[in-house]
Amino acid sequence: MVDSLAEKPAGDGTLLLSRLPGGCGVELRYFESHDELASQIGPVWCGMALQSIEGYYVVCPDCHVPA
Repeated sequence: MVDSLAEKPAGDGTLLLSRLPGGCGVELRYFESHDELASQIGPVWCGMALQSIEGYYVVCPDCHVPA
């Protein structure tokens, strides 16, 4: 079983997902239009449950466990 997957290569505003709960809690930036998206949707932080895919969590590159 894969513990995490990257939707894009790491380092370029990547959304990193993990099946393992937990994270460091650092606020993550949206890929593009950060200020606009943050004001519309709210902040995203490392370890936050992904609303669109049940059972996955958003993580930062430091907390991401490569598959």
